[in-house]
Formats: sequence, structure tokens, C-alpha cells
Amino acid sequence: MRYDNSGKTSLWVREGRSAGIHPKVRLKPEERIKEMDAIGTDLQVVSVHTQISGYHLSPQDGLAQAREINDEIAGMAHDRPDRFARMATLPMQDVGASIAELDRAVNTLGLNGAELDTVANGMNWDEPEFLPFFKAAESMGAVLFYHPNPRHNILAERNTRLNLPNAVGVCPWKTP
Repeated sequence: MRYDNSGKTSLWVREGRSAGIHPKVRLKPEERIKEMDAIGTDLQVVSVHTQISGYHLSPQDGLAQAREINDEIAGMAHDRPDRFARMATLPMQDVGASIAELDRAVNTLGLNGAELDTVANGMNWDEPEFLPFFKAAESMGAVLFYHPNPRHNILAERNTRLNLPNAVGVCPWKTP
């Protein structure tokens, strides 16, 4: 994270881009629950933004980052699993490491499953190399949540109305 001249926090994203962090992201679990109660929300899913999933990292760095994030998410809402569903991030550039980290996240940390990008380094989820991961996730009863990433959005430049780029434009297939 870094701070600009106004004191606002932003998250450093690859390729020299950064994005602002909404103040609500920094709320403590008790503050989140208070806000959830005020708007009638029973359960909040806690996960990272897909742009920091780390698929572009080396397998070792990706695993280290995933472990750190998953430990943080597990600790954040450990005492309130009735109010927070907690989703792991995984180093999908290494299927074996992803299986091991999902096992740790679900069976040791108590997370509910994992959040995945709509593609992993340009590969679709129907690639044969991902099958062992899906079998392992199924055997663990892990929930898999696919979160669209704006970098894979085919409608972003064509249509910004009605939130269509986010609703239908995130590309789940390989693009040139």
C-alpha cells in the first residue's frame, strides 16, 4: 500500500497502476457487523480483489502471498463465522500448491472456500491441468467463487452503461 499527498490509501497494482481503497475496506469486523445490521445484511463474504490474486508471481511468491492473505482473512473474522464467509486466495499458477493451500485454508484455518479470477494467466478453467484442483475442492466441500476481473473485460471499451461490462463483459475464454 502507499499513500498519496492527500493521505488517501491506494493499493499498488502491477504494471504501474494503482487503485484507491474504499474507506469501508478498512473497517474492523465489529464495525462491519454494525453496518451490516443497519442495512439488514446477515452475512458478508470476505475476499481479496482479484487484481491482487498473484497469478503472475512465481509459484513460490504466489504461495507466500496466498498464505499471508489467507491467514489475515482467517484471523479477521475467526470469532464470527455466522456473519462472515471467508474465501481464500490461491496460487493457481501451481495446481499442486493451490490444492495444498486450499486444504490448509479450509481444514486448518476454517475458510469456506476460495475466490478465483475468471481466467488464470490466460487459461480457462476447463484446461485438463486444473481437473485435480476441482476434484480436491469438491472432496473438501469447498465453495469456489469466480470474481470477474476488469482486465479480462471485453465490453469495457464498448459499453459503460447499466454496469454491463461487469455483469456480462468479463471474458471467461482466452483472448488474443
